[in-house]
Amino acid sequence: MPPARPPRGADASVASTARMYDFFLDGKDHYPADLRACHRLMDIAPQFQALARAQRRFQLRAVRELIRTHKVTQFIDFGCGMPTRQNTHEVARRSHDASTVLYVDRDPMVVAHGQALLEEEGRSAVVYGDLRETRNVLAHPDTVDLIDFTKPVAVLLVSVLHCLPDEDEPHRLVAGLMRQLPAGSYLIASQLVSEDTLTRERVSRLMNEVTGDHWGRVRTSPEAAAFFKDMDIIGPPPGSVTAWQPESELDRMVPGLLREFGAVARKRE
Repeated sequence: MPPARPPRGADASVASTARMYDFFLDGKDHYPADLRACHRLMDIAPQFQALARAQRRFQLRAVRELIRTHKVTQFIDFGCGMPTRQNTHEVARRSHDASTVLYVDRDPMVVAHGQALLEEEGRSAVVYGDLRETRNVLAHPDTVDLIDFTKPVAVLLVSVLHCLPDEDEPHRLVAGLMRQLPAGSYLIASQLVSEDTLTRERVSRLMNEVTGDHWGRVRTSPEAAAFFKDMDIIGPPPGSVTAWQPESELDRMVPGLLREFGAVARKRE
């Protein structure tokens, strides 16, 4: 059952991208408006729940790989979404118990739930903000307490970039964020893509309608690959996230015209 009352600042009458993903990931923190939006989305793209689960598994595989192979222990998770069964900090700690994770989201319900969950955790925090205000996020007291900017940091932008409209210049925002991070930092990112014009238009139109927001858009694969420009790719080249170091049968290609397209990359020295 969803909570009876949303936290201050949250509007339960309008679908939220974070709460929609919560539904797709079998969470419990969503409302009727989110359910209606999810079902409408699946009418257009029946594979969407499988895509949501695939991007989450990609995210967790990438976090483990960066810790085990590249010795990264600091993570900033933008657009983190509702707490779920396997959160970034929990997966990171299983690989390195001193890992620190800063969660960032602009949904007040996400921030409220995350702060309650991590109230006594100590090595993780949740702050309000997004990719359009990275200077404020990086200067936040909780960020300064958690993240050592003399060492590499891994930034997660998983299923976030399609939420940014073109007028926000998302490619510029990503490049600007990476410039603020130490050399040798990493980017874990993914974006919804389709090579079918009608699919791109229908999904983008619906998401803008149901969220009552300037949601962004589904992009093409070349547009998504451009987020990793001038960076060194770690592991497989940008492509469907199911192909990024799959670990089991669960990491198989999701059929359909819509894909979750991503990669892991390293900022050059």
